[in-house]
Amino acid sequence: MGKLKNHFLQAEEQAINPVKLGDLTSADAHVEAWCNRCGHYQTLAPEHLIKRLGPQVSVPEIGVHMECGSCGSKDIAARPVWPTALPFMMMAAE
Repeated sequence: MGKLKNHFLQAEEQAINPVKLGDLTSADAHVEAWCNRCGHYQTLAPEHLIKRLGPQVSVPEIGVHMECGSCGSKDIAARPVWPTALPFMMMAAE
């Protein structure tokens, strides 16, 4: 599954230019990762991932390098989690 997933991730990356790990640190964002087999979920700080994988790795590609701590599966999905902004009405009232 890893080679096939990596192939599709590379094709997708060329088409949409996904967010890189280095982009997350300046935006105070995190990475959300979950196991597609058992549903185990974890939020990760990008600094830890940058030390391991480098700042130029795209966020969707991170799952290829991970393993579920619960069931051991390597079918991991990842996405960036941006800090929540204030609702529009609250910002307008300030």
